[in-house]
Amino acid sequence: MAGKMLATLQERAKTLTELVDAAHYYLSDEIVLEEKAAKKFLTRDAAAPIQSLIEKLAMLSEFTEAAIEQAFTNTLNEYGIQMGKLAQPVRVALTERRRESRDSRCHRGPRAKSARLTGCERH
Repeated sequence: MAGKMLATLQERAKTLTELVDAAHYYLSDEIVLEEKAAKKFLTRDAAAPIQSLIEKLAMLSEFTEAAIEQAFTNTLNEYGIQMGKLAQPVRVALTERRRESRDSRCHRGPRAKSARLTGCERH
């Protein structure tokens, strides 16, 4: 698991401190949402798309990057929303905070990799 975790984090972490901070949600059972991020992104408008995504992910026979990407795409199409309206709330829910990045490029792969890694242990 450590190798998979590092692979999802290494392109975003520039220092060891950033890597440790970013790895917190993989390594801790404690969930403490960042209040500002939760208020901004975990809204009533986000609830239905997130629930729909959860249902789509639960139905996957294989928890692969491609399958996760398709679940996101199907949810976006179902609700007619842009990626940020779904990805940011999901990121806050999974990582406990809004991603602060030095660059603003959309990282499709790491989102799916993070979800796959955290989901692989479900029974």
